[in-house]
Amino acid sequence: MKVFIVHAHHEPKSFNGALTGATVAALTDAGHEVRVSDLYAMDFDPVSGRHNFTTVGVADYLKQQVEE
Repeated sequence: MKVFIVHAHHEPKSFNGALTGATVAALTDAGHEVRVSDLYAMDFDPVSGRHNFTTVGVADYLKQQVEE
């Protein structure tokens, strides 16, 4: 089985980090393929805004759907 884990915690040594590590180890030991996406390690910014777009569809009003 292929497993994808999204991990989002600012402290790698946290309980949340330990759970992610234990889960990866258990699944890998059981023969599963595991990938982890660590949002903090990727500097993921969950806040959307004009900085996410290279062009501007409507200059005076940010409407996410139009910009996308």
